[in-house]
Amino acid sequence: MKSLATLKKSNLRSLKSMVLVFCFFLTCLQAFGEINFKIEPMLPKQGETVSLKVIKIQNNKSFPKVFFNKTKIPVFELNEAYRAFIPLVANQKPGKYELNIFYGNESKTLELIVSESKFLVEDLTLTKEVASLMATQAELNSIRKTLSTVTSEKKWDTKFIFPSNGHESTQYGVQRRINGSLDPEYFHKGLDFASPEGSPVKACQNGKVILSGFQSMGFVVNGNSVFIDHGHGVISGYLHLKEILVKQEDQVKKGQLIGKIGSTGIATGPHLHFGLYVLGKPVEPKWWINMLVD
Repeated sequence: MKSLATLKKSNLRSLKSMVLVFCFFLTCLQAFGEINFKIEPMLPKQGETVSLKVIKIQNNKSFPKVFFNKTKIPVFELNEAYRAFIPLVANQKPGKYELNIFYGNESKTLELIVSESKFLVEDLTLTKEVASLMATQAELNSIRKTLSTVTSEKKWDTKFIFPSNGHESTQYGVQRRINGSLDPEYFHKGLDFASPEGSPVKACQNGKVILSGFQSMGFVVNGNSVFIDHGHGVISGYLHLKEILVKQEDQVKKGQLIGKIGSTGIATGPHLHFGLYVLGKPVEPKWWINMLVD
């Protein structure tokens, strides 16, 4: 018969073995376990931006891969997670979309349901001369290149702010019946602020000026314009300015004066067109102003 001391030693060794096995099991779970994530908003609407966070797995240095509707989405590193933005434009078809996450040796397939937003239809009368204006190739190329900018450094802090104290004259997503004709594919891609000529325009958030476009350089539609990169594929645009008070490559702070309201480009009067773009797509600016995107 085994002695009591021998039994105690045997039980201790068994306990140590169980602890080691359990610790190894936990490590495997951390490295290869189920993907932990957070989506906000869970039930998005047309025009909103979906923020997907994938919680980091300990000792796993690889980036997750994210696909929305079979299109790969850029992923950016935060302190405790990775994040991807999914921009839902105003004319995004409501319905169910597939969202795929691949991380480590695991994958997750989700169903993202996009619901309809109610956008107004506005009647707008333009002179034949103004209605016939078209963007120049130089303007199109500059805007296209600017909106394709995606940088890895997140420059913003706390909430975004409105760039003007003027009256909001046209909301995001509004359809326009121009001279009696409605284009079903068109929607207003930002917020318009009506204010006297020369009124201040402020940067909505910290960032870097990546484009200063002038009407004299061929910006016949947008007029004098400023575009600011805020990082992670988020860009703000300020159009129809009378004056531009910053230059390309300038680092600007939230609330800094960057220009003055005017009526350059296609404009029926002095106003600021303010747009927010995520991965090159125009989204609802108020979502970014109302939400705290850390």
